[in-house]
Amino acid sequence: MLLQALVSGLAAGAVLGLVALGFTLVAGTVRVLNLAHGDIVVAAVFTGVLVVLGRTPVATSLAPGSAIGFALLVLAAGAVLSGTVGWLAVRPNLPDAATGRAGDVLGWVAGLVAAGLLLREVLGLLFPQEAYAVPDPFRLDVRRENASSHLAFGFGRHFCLGAHLARMEIRAIFRELLGRLDHIELAGEPTWIRANFVQGPKSIPITYRLH
Repeated sequence: MLLQALVSGLAAGAVLGLVALGFTLVAGTVRVLNLAHGDIVVAAVFTGVLVVLGRTPVATSLAPGSAIGFALLVLAAGAVLSGTVGWLAVRPNLPDAATGRAGDVLGWVAGLVAAGLLLREVLGLLFPQEAYAVPDPFRLDVRRENASSHLAFGFGRHFCLGAHLARMEIRAIFRELLGRLDHIELAGEPTWIRANFVQGPKSIPITYRLH
């Protein structure tokens, strides 16, 4: 158990170190903070998954040759995507002494953010619903086969420290609420908060009758 935790920690640290190194190299070379760096990494991995595993990937172990090919493909895709984003989104907004053009910080910031969002959304659309762990994530269905595997409290090192307290509070709320209700039903269509970070119901109209 200790060895597994140690190896997992070293692997996570290596990934974070590579990300930090990428930021440092780019910022030190062209004086630009690559705000699309994480999205380019994800897009490169998605490209490798699409080519090697297809549009409906499943958890599997790759043969050594396929694993090496996958890694090389991801690196190549990352290099191509980085160069393309840099040429289209950053280069036009950098200062140019030859032409006397002044740099536009807001231009490359907006360009990199837009490029990152575009990469994420386009590559995500290439995968059908069947490719995701929860094919229909906006439908509440407690009878799903993997209903207990939700990510409401995060996962791994991002797991919510207050998850156990939240579960206890939810149990207490429903225990008291269901003991007082005789009937409850939807009175209209719920509205949702649309956001890249946190999504959830904004309003849920209901009618109810107490005992």
